This record gives sequence, C-alpha cells and structure tokens, in this order.
Amino acid sequence: MKLYIHFGIYKAGSSYIQYICANQRDYLNSNSIYFPKSTQDEKMKKGLISAGNADSLEIAIKSEDHSKIIAILKEWYEEAEKMNCKAVLISAEALVHQLAIQNRLKQIIVCAESIGFTKIMAMGFFRDLADHALSTYKHRAKSGNIPDYVNWVSEVYEAPKLFLNLSHVIARNKDIQWTLRKFQKDSNFLKTAFFKDWLKIEVPDFQTRPNVNESVTLSEIQVMNHLCKLFPNVTDYFVNDLKNLSSKLKAIDTDLQQHFLGTFAKALSQNQNCLEQLNFFFLKKEYLIVIEKQNLTYDEKEPPLELNEEQLIVLSERLLFFKTFGGKMVLMKRKVVKFLPKFIINLYKN
Repeated sequence: MKLYIHFGIYKAGSSYIQYICANQRDYLNSNSIYFPKSTQDEKMKKGLISAGNADSLEIAIKSEDHSKIIAILKEWYEEAEKMNCKAVLISAEALVHQLAIQNRLKQIIVCAESIGFTKIMAMGFFRDLADHALSTYKHRAKSGNIPDYVNWVSEVYEAPKLFLNLSHVIARNKDIQWTLRKFQKDSNFLKTAFFKDWLKIEVPDFQTRPNVNESVTLSEIQVMNHLCKLFPNVTDYFVNDLKNLSSKLKAIDTDLQQHFLGTFAKALSQNQNCLEQLNFFFLKKEYLIVIEKQNLTYDEKEPPLELNEEQLIVLSERLLFFKTFGGKMVLMKRKVVKFLPKFIINLYKN
C-alpha cells in the first residue's frame, strides 16, 4: 500500500487540487487510489479554502500523539483495502510545517510502516518567493489586520525559514520519494503535474473552474486597513462583499501590485541561498527565484489606490447597512461576543 502526501504549499493551488479530488473520488477509486473523506468535504467540493482531508493527521503530528497518528493511518489503510485500492491519497497545506521538522516526519514514517504502508510519496507546489509573499499577504491581510506590509514581509513572513528547514529534511530522508514542482497559474499544468506526472494516472475528465477562490485586490486591502479601525468586529462583512464581486468587475491596480512585488523582492533578496538549497530537488527549468527580472522595476513611493464604481458601490452599501437597525444589531452582538470571553475569564479569576 502506498501513501501519497500532497502537502501544499499554501497559496499554490491546493484548494484547486482538493476541489477536483473531492469531486472525483469514484475516478480515483477506479485507479486504485483512496481519497479519505473528512470534515472538510463540503468546503473541498465547493472549491473553498479548507484544511484538506488530512487535517486530523496534521493535528496529531503537531501534538506528537503517536497513538492517534497510528489510529488515523490505520483507519485509512483499512478503508482503502475495503475499496480494493492500493494507495491512500491525502492533501493538507498545513502538513508542510510538520514535514519540515525532522522528528515529526520520522513519526509519519515509523507509524505508516508499522501499519503496512510500503512506500511514501510526498508532493508539493512552490512559488517564486516575492510572488508567494504577495499572495500570502493578500490572503492574510484582507481583513485589514496587517497594515505594515514592510514589517510583515521582513519579520513575520515565514516561508524562507520553512523552505530552508524543508530542504534539510528532504536531504536526510531518502526513503520518501519527494516531488517538488514550481507553481504556474495554469489549471492544465496543475492537473497534469498532479495527476499524470505524480499519481501516474490520466487527468480526470472534469469540468473545473480556473480560479477556485475569488480574492481581494491590494487597493481593497488598503481600504480595509482603515475600515478595520472603524468597524473592527465586522470586517468579514466587507471582505465577503468584495470577494463576491467578480475580479472582472474590479479596477486592476497594476502599479500598486508592482510596488508590493518590488518591496517584497527587496526585503527577501537575501534569501536566495535558501532557495538554492531547495532548488537542488527541483528540475532545473523550474528553479525558484526571488522574483523575475522584469518585475524588479518599481516606484518606491506607494502608488494611489485604484477602485472603480462597482467596488465603491459595494463598500458604500455595506456602510449604509451598518446605519440601519439590522446593521446596528449586528454591531452590538459582535461587541457582546467579543466582550464575553474576557468577562467570563475575569469572573472565573475573581
């Protein structure tokens, strides 16, 4: 029995891959591959950001709960046998953090072998560093909670250290068959790399959406930085409104994007060495770099925001909502919910 581990990384097409796998279980089964169900199934089937189908395993590994790891892997192994499958396929972005720690990876190997898995195959997609930082920032900062992006990319963004740790772990673990590929914003490339090149099966005949998760623009994030101060407890309402607005209807803030990319590239330029160590495990044509040379030119002065009429309408309608009775009730409930935990803790202490 083989164990296939797709470990992300985050912001590199994992939701898209999980979206296909969750909707194509019968096809995978017909190719002798079992894709376990999980509490994240509904999210995966809808193409939403999720923890994948190995979230429980990731938690057990992080807790270094040996017995729990065995129990989870054994359940998957036995289910695969019932389905007459010869492989188990799991996918979870968070697993990259566990695989990059030697003793935790060792737990997976020891537990898997004790159950009967004879081969472990691990696969991940990676992005050029500045491009990955930009995508990660847009995801984490969309609620307006990271206004200082210069400090974030220099002090908080963890990918360079993660990549370095992972390269050391891969070098020490030859028993696992590692496959590292460079991410492309091309659904056909992702499907071919994942199914045909890695799993060694044909790409499933499945009508998929090219972009699974709608995102917010950098200009919208800058607006959220201000709205976060005015409406700190309900920023999710604004974010969801903006995410529901199709990207085709939004202003393209190219200048701001180039500014962020240039700023991130400058801050991350000293990490080329860690990329070179990870690149040892890539095909030469897919080596990771900090940023493409054509994207290095940028204005150090932050460009103005670019918002069109559709975006302004969405924002103004939500602002007007919070002046209505229903909106004020939402604001009040959120304040109460935020206050209650502190009140209960203080009450317990007294």
